[in-house]
Amino acid sequence: MAIILFVWELPQNIIGFILSIGKERARYDENTYCCRWNGPGSISLGRYIIVSDENALPHEAGHRKQSMILGPLYLVIIGIPSLIWCILHSCTRLRALDYYSFYTEAWAERYRKDQGAI
Repeated sequence: MAIILFVWELPQNIIGFILSIGKERARYDENTYCCRWNGPGSISLGRYIIVSDENALPHEAGHRKQSMILGPLYLVIIGIPSLIWCILHSCTRLRALDYYSFYTEAWAERYRKDQGAI
């Protein structure tokens, strides 16, 4: 099952692996690794969750679940829109809006509340 899941999420697994090079990896669960970095924000790419703040881990675990569901479509449906939203939200008047009101973040938050789903 782990090999099928790895291949299903291959695009984001490749990017996540590259971003995690040189960082200490800890197991989050049987299919996921967590890494810390000093950069801004956090990101979930396939089986790699990279966080700057451990408080972001449950939310990023929600994105992890999205990746498991969407497979190769994750980057187009969640990853890229989420990254654009994050940049726009931090740099513009969009700050007045709730960050978690955007569909990618709201969906991840729903999975956050269901910790057993991962």
